[in-house]
Amino acid sequence: MSAGSNVTVSNVSVSSSTQLTATFTPTNSSSAGGNQSVTVTLNGQTSNSQNFFVQVPTYFFSPSAAQTTLPPVCAQEGAIGFVIDVSFYVADANGGQIKQSGMALGENVGSGWNDAFATPSTTRSDGSFDDTPVGACFATTGHFCAAGHPQSFRLTNSGVIFSIATNTTSKECTDGIQLVIQGNPTAQNKTYTFGNTQ
Repeated sequence: MSAGSNVTVSNVSVSSSTQLTATFTPTNSSSAGGNQSVTVTLNGQTSNSQNFFVQVPTYFFSPSAAQTTLPPVCAQEGAIGFVIDVSFYVADANGGQIKQSGMALGENVGSGWNDAFATPSTTRSDGSFDDTPVGACFATTGHFCAAGHPQSFRLTNSGVIFSIATNTTSKECTDGIQLVIQGNPTAQNKTYTFGNTQ
């Protein structure tokens, strides 16, 4: 069985004289996405090709971000605070949601890769995960935002590492957090503000 370049075929199982199943896995991050042709060769005879669609992880998109709870330490200090929970999904180059569990997420904020930053540390069955909730306390006087901290992401699936185009920039302000999710297709670009950053 052939599934094109950079695609490994495994777990081939013959169900009947007219049906078989197999698993197709991109072997590296250069594997082409979109329709790929599959042929089967038996006794020197090659079948007509059939298309199957390969989804290559390309970016994360975030449909929501929410303020969840108040960190206890903030109440003790008399400041304001937020725990931030940002949901993400994995998408291919065509914008299709990749609904697969077990893909490991990694981020780099300039100090090296952390491949267990997400909650859970691998994707759920619908390809979703949450950015680890961040708790922070802020003074209630004045307004000042520090320079943004860019993040880079990657995804590891079956030992293959894919760079993810999405970057986020988080600005820590004296009275809140401004989280900019960028690098997605334009329609997905979003800015979330937590606290009073006017």
